[in-house]
Amino acid sequence: MKCIFALPNLGAGGSERVVTLLSKEFVSMSIDVDIVLMLDDWVHYDIPSKVRVVKMNAANKSKIERIKVVRDYLINETRKNEKIVVISFHDSCLKTFQIASIGIKVEIVACERNNPYIKGKSFIKRFLANIPYVLSNKCVFQTEEAMQYYYKCIHAKSIVIENPIENIGEYKWMGSKSGKIISIGRLQEQKNQELLIEAFKDVYDKYPRYKLEIYGEGPLKEKLLNKIKSYHLDDIISLKGHTKNVFEELARSEFFVLSSDYEGMSNALLEAMVVGTPVISTDHPIGGARALIVNNQNGLLTSVGNKEELVCAMRKIIENPDLAQKISDNASKTAANMSSEKIANKWKRFLHF
Repeated sequence: MKCIFALPNLGAGGSERVVTLLSKEFVSMSIDVDIVLMLDDWVHYDIPSKVRVVKMNAANKSKIERIKVVRDYLINETRKNEKIVVISFHDSCLKTFQIASIGIKVEIVACERNNPYIKGKSFIKRFLANIPYVLSNKCVFQTEEAMQYYYKCIHAKSIVIENPIENIGEYKWMGSKSGKIISIGRLQEQKNQELLIEAFKDVYDKYPRYKLEIYGEGPLKEKLLNKIKSYHLDDIISLKGHTKNVFEELARSEFFVLSSDYEGMSNALLEAMVVGTPVISTDHPIGGARALIVNNQNGLLTSVGNKEELVCAMRKIIENPDLAQKISDNASKTAANMSSEKIANKWKRFLHF
């Protein structure tokens, strides 16, 4: 029995984090695990020694060459294993493995890790997006809203499984008066850190003791730096890059903000909740934040792209320490239900390992 995770690389993204955590849990269950990296050998997370990382380095190969490399790999693995399940965490990998596995006895599982509606809503775009999921043996979604994008014939072989989280109970929120606001996410249009910077400026004008730290890398770094400079907040707003001490940074922060226009289920939001750091998030498609947050109970929700609502939410946390503490207590309870062990067991049952 073998489980193969397929994705472009093991960078610092949310899908990569989920694969890392599931791999750790699967090998602890005596399941043989390979992680296949299709494009390059970037590995950001610490992988258990029992997990084999297979680097295809196919970024410069043609589609036909990629299919051949994957097919040779699968043929070799079927000689050694009675059951092989391929779990694809990216649509490009899904299509490659589907074609490469023709005539080979493997089970293909498709995972939707983002907002599928960005693939298009027209008949032809939706049809093309659905084909790989129709051809998959099973499908996994992060929310019910994501599943609804796909044809009803797919629903019968599908399941909604939340993202796993680790370090439950190991870190506790300590930053109730730190003056540090934190956000974590790739610096790209989807995350809309521009909105966060604009909202923070209004908050800072009234509460100048606060600072904003944004963790992550991405193509919008220079644009965001220029925006920060235009507000003369170079010493107040920091772009911190990647960190492997994310839980420590969250524990030392007064609250966490996610300003995304759309998401799957944000790992950064889950990490903040497990620490107990009060959270503010946009109520973005595909409902990942809404699945986690009960407004004013374990977090605050704001409308996508609405600066005024975001400013009000940030001020609400600052001005109401009792509310911040209530959110902290309830958030950590919510996240505890999504431990990596519990989520891995959901996968195990669904895949019949």
